[in-house]
Amino acid sequence: MPSLTFVTPASPGRSIVRTALLLASLREFGGSLAENPVWVFYPQDLGAFSGKERSSLQELGAKLVPFQADNKLLKFPLGYKVRAAAVAEALASGETDFLVWLDPDTLILSPPRDFILTEGKSLAYRPVHHQLLGTSWGDEQDEFWQLVYQHTRAAPERDFQMLTHTGEMIRPYFNAGSYAVRPERGILGNWWENFQNCYQTPVFKRYYDQEALFAVFMHQAVLTGTILAVLEQSELQALSPSINYPLHLHEEIPEEQRSKRIDELVTVRYENIFDHDGWQEALPFSKELAGWITSRLNEYHHGGDQA
Repeated sequence: MPSLTFVTPASPGRSIVRTALLLASLREFGGSLAENPVWVFYPQDLGAFSGKERSSLQELGAKLVPFQADNKLLKFPLGYKVRAAAVAEALASGETDFLVWLDPDTLILSPPRDFILTEGKSLAYRPVHHQLLGTSWGDEQDEFWQLVYQHTRAAPERDFQMLTHTGEMIRPYFNAGSYAVRPERGILGNWWENFQNCYQTPVFKRYYDQEALFAVFMHQAVLTGTILAVLEQSELQALSPSINYPLHLHEEIPEEQRSKRIDELVTVRYENIFDHDGWQEALPFSKELAGWITSRLNEYHHGGDQA
């Protein structure tokens, strides 16, 4: 079987409950990939993990990897993810066949074999959960997206339809929280180069001033442009809606696309739903899976995952 490495970010001094829950879910439900390596990347300028944090993650088989990120980047919404992904890709080149990025609020519920790229494919992807900044299929790109394409040298003729989890047909807009790459293709390094060259420019800053979502999702927009510049559509491997399923948007998903049983999905995203009472009844979890999640959350919270 080809080699595959998972990577996720974390920050010293913040709760590592989500990171621990992700690791535990891989070890419990990952099947043949359950024991695959997991690299946890953290900005070294924020300091080191506490002894308790470090031991908690290492007990779950994590390799902790520091990376450099300046204060300007750390203050920009989610910009650190771009830097971490590029560093991970560089380290993975020649070391593993596939690199799988998963945001920390991910749960693995079934063996994630979908992330194994088939021959000739360089990126496995999901569209964004819902449209937000995206452009409806058939509509002209607005000025923001024209600028993104210009700054990333994206090829507009490579546009194709995507269906979001919430049922919108849109122009390309890739989710930056769950994907797999062949490290040697340099996709994530290109993403980082493009992001550095444009995220602080005045032409984009005026969008941040108008609406905060432009800053929050700038990294994702630049990823989209980068992919369309670097890859032909034939190199893209679409992942099924059972990957990166948004539990927090469950009721917004069209009924025909909505999961009837969460246990049967491969990976899910949950944002803050576990912080609210009643999530077990609000979503179609089995009692066994809901019990497992509750038990792990209690274990990691009780374990003092705050520095």
